[in-house]
Amino acid sequence: PLNARVVKVGPVRSARPYFLDWVAEWPRPLYAHVGGSPDALDLIVSRNVFDLNEMTRGWYFWRSSDRSAPHNTYISSDLWQKAWADYKGGAEPARAKWTFATGTDWCKANCVSTIKAEFLPPSYAAEWRYNTSTGRYGRWQIEGKHKDQNGTPIEADTIIVQKVQEKVLDAVGRLGITTIGEGEAMVFSRGGVQVGRWRKTSLTAQTEWISASGASMALAPGKIWIEVVPQVGRATYE
Repeated sequence: PLNARVVKVGPVRSARPYFLDWVAEWPRPLYAHVGGSPDALDLIVSRNVFDLNEMTRGWYFWRSSDRSAPHNTYISSDLWQKAWADYKGGAEPARAKWTFATGTDWCKANCVSTIKAEFLPPSYAAEWRYNTSTGRYGRWQIEGKHKDQNGTPIEADTIIVQKVQEKVLDAVGRLGITTIGEGEAMVFSRGGVQVGRWRKTSLTAQTEWISASGASMALAPGKIWIEVVPQVGRATYE
């Protein structure tokens, strides 16, 4: 629910230009981050982003002692709602113009039990395993089942694999990622797979996932996890 209270979100990390391209799909939302690349910080100013930077408004964040920086900065819904009220700079939340479908028996043929998204093989990889009892996907990493800080396994109702082009921009290793245009995409829901393309026609247009016929690919209601996979990685399923 939109009014659900979230006591801890993080770790909050730095701004990057591709994050700001995805932020631009929404009508001036509150964007929370901890610093950022020079290009990203310039875009925040030039695009008049409703900005909540921990470097300048640190009282809306906290840093935990159980993790090392930069992986220890957090925020909560109470704090970002306070920032929203204090600065009154954003627009009202908008809903995504995506297609959702209900039902528990989406898979008639070519059912998928495992999805692998590899970002820089073999070091960085994620695996999603479908649970036929719950209709959800559990996430696994090299160290095993992926859990949150409370020990709760991470699960999602829809997994989207979005293949993009990327390039290294500087000696620090900052990346440029294709966000506007189109590319290959796969949508996994309820054990089934839909293969098509992602499309974002302009900076402010919402990203869509479309089939070969041009129709929106249906997503399962609930949690959606998008794996953005560059050309040096790979995505497979079985």
